Amino acid sequence: MIDSTPTYLEVAWMPGCVTERVPIGEVDNLLRVAHAESLSATGDKTNVEVLKTLLALHRIQASIAARIANCNTDAEKESTNRLIQRSFDKEGCDWDKAHKDKLFQLAIEPSTVGLLFKLQERIHRLSCNRH
Repeated sequence: MIDSTPTYLEVAWMPGCVTERVPIGEVDNLLRVAHAESLSATGDKTNVEVLKTLLALHRIQASIAARIANCNTDAEKESTNRLIQRSFDKEGCDWDKAHKDKLFQLAIEPSTVGLLFKLQERIHRLSCNRH
């Protein structure tokens, strides 16, 4: 569930994250209903929190796929993949850990990252023995 009013219930269907509004009169026809504020199956989050996490992960996955699809060369695809891997690497170097969000942003939306960070990343990549 994403939202509800007295007239409809908004539902997200996974995979593919298709949203649909179900009229209140037809809500009783749904076979599986999870109350927004009740705990999820794991018991650590509510169903709405789990849904929001799934939607965010879906958007990240779609952004990565779109960026890779827009790469013009194999070298550009490889560079993008390396940046994404570095941004999620738990055992990476300290610089990568400190700048993981910017590395991911550089991989997905390079036009939104400043020139100074791009230069810092390149200097770091050339001087760090992990890269």
